[in-house]
Amino acid sequence: MDQQSTATWNPARADALRAALDEIILIVGSDLCLHTGQEDWSAYTGLSVEQCVGTQWQQALLQTDCHTLKACLTDPDRPGQRLVISLRIRDAAGIFHLHEWRIAPTIPGENAVIEWICVIRQVPREIPFLQHLFAHMEQGAIIQDAQGTIIAANPAAQRILGVTLDQLSGRTSHDARWRAIREDGSPFPGDQHPAMRALASQTVIRDIMGVWHPVEASYHWILISSTPLSPNNALMTGVISTFDDITTLKAAQDTIRTHAAELEAIFDALTDGIVVYNALGQITHINAALQRMAGVNHYYDFFLSVEERLSVSPLYTLRGDLVPPEQWPVQRVLRGEILANSTLERLWMRTADAGDILLSISGSPVLSASGEITGAILIIRDETERYLLEGHVAYTIETLLRIEEQLAIQPPKMGGGDPLPIDDALLAQIMETTRRVLKLDRTSLLLFDYEHDSMLMRAVAVKPPELEQDWRESIARTRLSEWFDAPLMRRLTAGEVIIQPPRPTVNIPNNPRIIMLNPIIIDNNLLGCMTGSYLSAIPYNIEVITPLARSVSRLMGLIFERFHTQQERERLRWMQEEFINIASHELRAPLTPLLLASQMVQRAARKPGQEARIIHLAEEIALHAKRMNRMVDDMLNMTRIEAGRFTLVPAPCDLAATIRDAIQTQHDLTHRDLLLVGADAPIEAVVDAERIWQVLTNLVSNAIKYSPSPSPVEVLVEQMAKDQAPWLRVSVHDAGPGIPASALPHLFQRFYRVIATQESSQDGLGLGLYIAHSIIHSHGGTIWVETTEGVGSTFIAEFPLFAGELRENTEAAEDSGRGADSASITDRQLPGDSAEHP
Repeated sequence: MDQQSTATWNPARADALRAALDEIILIVGSDLCLHTGQEDWSAYTGLSVEQCVGTQWQQALLQTDCHTLKACLTDPDRPGQRLVISLRIRDAAGIFHLHEWRIAPTIPGENAVIEWICVIRQVPREIPFLQHLFAHMEQGAIIQDAQGTIIAANPAAQRILGVTLDQLSGRTSHDARWRAIREDGSPFPGDQHPAMRALASQTVIRDIMGVWHPVEASYHWILISSTPLSPNNALMTGVISTFDDITTLKAAQDTIRTHAAELEAIFDALTDGIVVYNALGQITHINAALQRMAGVNHYYDFFLSVEERLSVSPLYTLRGDLVPPEQWPVQRVLRGEILANSTLERLWMRTADAGDILLSISGSPVLSASGEITGAILIIRDETERYLLEGHVAYTIETLLRIEEQLAIQPPKMGGGDPLPIDDALLAQIMETTRRVLKLDRTSLLLFDYEHDSMLMRAVAVKPPELEQDWRESIARTRLSEWFDAPLMRRLTAGEVIIQPPRPTVNIPNNPRIIMLNPIIIDNNLLGCMTGSYLSAIPYNIEVITPLARSVSRLMGLIFERFHTQQERERLRWMQEEFINIASHELRAPLTPLLLASQMVQRAARKPGQEARIIHLAEEIALHAKRMNRMVDDMLNMTRIEAGRFTLVPAPCDLAATIRDAIQTQHDLTHRDLLLVGADAPIEAVVDAERIWQVLTNLVSNAIKYSPSPSPVEVLVEQMAKDQAPWLRVSVHDAGPGIPASALPHLFQRFYRVIATQESSQDGLGLGLYIAHSIIHSHGGTIWVETTEGVGSTFIAEFPLFAGELRENTEAAEDSGRGADSASITDRQLPGDSAEHP
């Protein structure tokens, strides 16, 4: 290099440098005077060269910027440092423009600043705006150079990332401190960072990533967009990434998605069909229930026109008329009508599989914030089953009315051995009605015979009818206990309608899938049950079938109860007629000898010496008069019991004396041997002694009546304790023929008389045991009979010796007076018996 090229400075070199850089170059001395560059400064500022000499050149600077320049050049704390500052210079037109000043000091060996070289470049007008925007934008912004190193970050980026500018400077996208992850939680590699992908592809890249926030010790989710920097289509100089913190937004979106999924699940779980339409009447969404109803998939109707949908799923009125499209529920709702309550639609719809279903449709329009109709929502309920059920109910009611008419014109008749003389054809009609109403494949009426462990089939309805014989034979050879075990019997007795699969141990023809058992109960007694079976699935819900089955079962019970009541009325009418015949006969029996004896007394009275005969005849008259008086008393007592006016007059007494007197009276009347045991000592009691005397008289006279003449009648009196109270038991035993089992349930009923044997007389009205039963029960006691045919009978009466608060006109007396049934005859288990008495 020659000597000229190594010169420290010359004007030629300055001009060449200024021309190459297109910048203003000034050399300022330590006195702040311009040494070189007056021409450039003068040309730009419009100052003359003379004005630029000395300090006048600084007049082109903004006053505050002039002070800044002086302070920077004379600052003793920064000797020899390079400076980069921004100052405003007024141009020749008097307008200030921002310039970047790069100042480098010239320092000789003595470490003193002799001059400064100032290179001045005008900053483009948009740069300050961009700098202000970069610093104050809400989005985070990071600038990376071509190698991916961060060289700038705005305050928003520092806040979002939780890192200061000093901590960010020099980082790259591969820095492990980012701990970046994807939305699924997997790592986000640095080379997949949007900034690195933008540098590699020179295209804009957008993505979502999670970055670790060291201040909050949690992940923040950012939506980042990276744009490559290529000024004037030159070489890549870097990339700028802008991002938003979407952590809160993402959490809200996750919540919304969760709620949407829950709503979707609820939407599809609803049993009613729901369909959503847009403003054009096109289906946008239907739930699973409606898909099942219509037999379609989710989007079968999306964007179909009304005409197209009309051909796929036409609608009909209840009368079968085709509904025009303009009257479709959705069109009415889109016109602003609300379908509910009285305006609710019931229409038939043809489904995709060519079936017909009855729909109940309600709905309302969907409105925007401004009140404009943007769609419609319809709620659809399948009422086909209900409609069919209504038809079945109507059919049932009509059939039951016909049955009731037949019952009204076909009263039961007495006679025969059937205890429930109901027409089999009528029962068969009820069974067929039950089968149709409940859509059973088979139904039958079974009556239980507990004594023989068997079942009697009274009626059956089978589909097809050819299977009826097989079913009857199956029931005939099946034991009751095989079908109905103890737990099942308890459930039926409680009135439960049982619907369940058949027991594996029970052999039922045709192997039904489900059986139904409907108990028939009369007066809390399980008479039998109605059975039904389904060979396939149940056509109705159990909630629908059960009340229907219970109603039909109750109807059957009422029918049996009605026939039973009518039969009882007929029996009572027959008993009343029999009583009149008996009463007239029994009253005539003592009346005839009474009249004859009175005539004989009159004749004897006319003859002397007939005193003894007159006395004998008078005794005969008295005897027959007493018999007639006893009959009259019995009828009066029965009337009082029936009318609820049967009263007791308890008083302290010696009950042993009362018993002895009753026995002695019967002995005097009949001259039969009577054996009394246990009444020798006094027995203190508070009872109605006259009524107890009447009971003993009735029991003993019956024993005498039905016992052979030589055999004695035994009366045993025993004192006992029951419930820590003194009681008395009186047993009257005879050696008669015994009482038939068929007579036991009626023994204590009024007017009932056991068919007399040849050896016994038949006098009496059949009221003695009935009255005795009422008296003992009114005293709070019980009375029953132990009998063996061909051996004899023992009537036993137990009652408390101290009646305490005896109830006059008690319910027990009234109930027993109106007809003693099996429960009133026997109130206790007898020793040695395996079951209760009938």
